[in-house]
Amino acid sequence: MVKRLGLVLVVGILGFQLVAWQRVPLTGQPAPPPSGGGSGAPTTSEYLVGALDAGLSAERLVTGTSTITWDLGTAGQAKANVPNSAITYAKIQNVAATTVLGRATAGAGVVEEIPCTSFARTILDDIDAAAVRTTIGAGTGNGTVTSVTGTAPIASSGGAAPAISLNDNGVTYAKMQDVSTTARFLGRITAGAGDTEELTGTQATTLLDAFTSVLKGLVPASGGGTVNFLRADGTWQNPPDVMKTLRTTADQTINAGAGTFVDITGLTFTVVSGTDYAFHYYITFRSAQTTTGWKAGINHPGGTVDFWASSQTIANAAAGAATHTTRHNVVVDDMTLLTSTVTNNVDLAIIIEGRYKCTANGTFAARFANELAANTDVVVQKGSWGWWF
Repeated sequence: MVKRLGLVLVVGILGFQLVAWQRVPLTGQPAPPPSGGGSGAPTTSEYLVGALDAGLSAERLVTGTSTITWDLGTAGQAKANVPNSAITYAKIQNVAATTVLGRATAGAGVVEEIPCTSFARTILDDIDAAAVRTTIGAGTGNGTVTSVTGTAPIASSGGAAPAISLNDNGVTYAKMQDVSTTARFLGRITAGAGDTEELTGTQATTLLDAFTSVLKGLVPASGGGTVNFLRADGTWQNPPDVMKTLRTTADQTINAGAGTFVDITGLTFTVVSGTDYAFHYYITFRSAQTTTGWKAGINHPGGTVDFWASSQTIANAAAGAATHTTRHNVVVDDMTLLTSTVTNNVDLAIIIEGRYKCTANGTFAARFANELAANTDVVVQKGSWGWWF
């Protein structure tokens, strides 16, 4: 048989409360009420009682312990309570390792397990800030710096109020900020004092001195050309009294417009102000039609020029005869525009030679023009040549 106690309990956080009584016989079946209307209790059931009664033969006395007490002050009830400080650590539910009990969630609520790191556990038993500083090796004092020691490249004078400075030569290239891209100089192009800036090569050259007879520096622009040289006074100059040759390497159709001069490719040279020049051109040309005229001349950037120009008046011939005219001139791009050519599809020639006193840097050029617009009859031939010095 199984004995059942005639006491039903509701379990809660604050204790136990006896809700109802029920007689439970040893046989497991409810016992009938006492016969005869008497107050005696059946001896076949067990009862929880607050005090022993001689009239009961199977009662059990509710007895308090260190963790449970009974409150019998309310008629018909036996209230179980848990005394303050009665629950031992062993009776609390198990907690996870390296946690503390508390509540991290906002607001009141159920106790929670809060992670506690190994570092936090080392200072939990420290009684004050000084003890914490000792634990973490932060020195002594009540929050006051008593000494500062510098580590390169930082220097310190020491003491509680040290002078902190940066060592000379203490910042290595690695500690400087990265340059934003390749091919940059560090300096400052912006006017006035200020932060260091990254400069391009072009910007950097604007900060450097130009080369002169007394200063090292940048080489001045040459102005073009292939034979001029840099003199000791910092200027470019053509080699003196050295003849330089010129020639055309391809046929050149002259069709810039009616009577419009164009430079003959290959028959130009660079000139420098203050220099005197001599020149000679032998220009070979053809016209596809005798009805198409032409003219030839020279051009320069500034100064004084005088020259002779000879051109054919009749077709080529073996016999000695007056085959050309010669004129002297001092004006650029100046020749009467011819309205015909002495013969067609035959090499003809014009010779121009003279001297030039230059007053401006630039280009000296032999030139040619077609009488007609949008016309391709006149062609300066490959192999035309010249010289100058």
